[in-house]
Amino acid sequence: MPLWIRNPLGILAEGEAGGGLVVDGSRIVELVPKGATPETRDCDIFDAGQHVIIPGLVNTHHHFFKP
Repeated sequence: MPLWIRNPLGILAEGEAGGGLVVDGSRIVELVPKGATPETRDCDIFDAGQHVIIPGLVNTHHHFFKP
């Protein structure tokens, strides 16, 4: 079932996503503009008002500074 991560405190995403995002499994399926509701129906809702959403960072712990 899709999950709407609703109204985060902050979000680092391309475009307008102030209203959060909808994920289905491991995929982002919709960016939600501030003040809007998702077009995806029957979503579970997680209130992210106290959370910041950032993209996943992979292997930056020791590979980041390699020449």
